[in-house]
Formats: sequence, structure tokens, C-alpha cells
Amino acid sequence: MEDIRTLEKVIRLVAKTGLFFAKVDGEYSDRERAFLQAYIDQLVNAGGTPEEVQALIGNIEEQNITLDNVVADTREVLQCLPDNDARIVKITLYSYISDIVAADGDDCPAEKAAFEAWCEALY
Repeated sequence: MEDIRTLEKVIRLVAKTGLFFAKVDGEYSDRERAFLQAYIDQLVNAGGTPEEVQALIGNIEEQNITLDNVVADTREVLQCLPDNDARIVKITLYSYISDIVAADGDDCPAEKAAFEAWCEALY
């Protein structure tokens, strides 16, 4: 049962992290929106229904998410995991954030600064 709760936390964390980085520059482009939608679609394809995924992540696009929220949630999830799993989640998040920052094709200082702050807080 605890593993399911941890998995749910990881799923919510990825969605929240993706949305924060997609919106950090004040622009939520169609390409960034599509990138986040692809994540949601993957959850559905992995065996969830659209309703289950929506119930799990909620109306994430309407939330006001800050870097502090993302860092605190990341730390909470990492503390629930064995060291090796925590390392894998951090590497995966790093790669995911890199992809989101690059998704709109812009070289945005706000996205880079937020990514650097995230790295400093967690590495």
C-alpha cells in the first residue's frame, strides 16, 4: 500500500514540476502544453483511465505552483524512497525538466534560472 502512495506522489510531482517549468517564463506555449499532455497520455496508456489520471493529478493547470513548492515536494518524495530509487527519480526529473525547458524552442533566462535554482536546492 505504501508503494502505491509513493508512486502517486511521484506522478503528482512530475506533473507539478512539469507545469511549473512550463509556466515559469510567463508563457505557457502550445508546445509546452503538448509536452505535459503527452505525460498525461502516457499515464493513461500505462493502464489508467483519463478519469483516474485526472483524479490523481487534479486540475494541475489551475494551480499556482512555485519553485519552493516543487523543491519541497521533491524532497518529500525523495525521503520516501531508498537511496538508489531517490537517485533515479532525481536523474529522471533532471532530464524531464531539461526537456520541458527546451520544449518551446526559446532560450529563456527565467527557465534557466529556475532550473539552476532547482539543481542547487536538490544537488
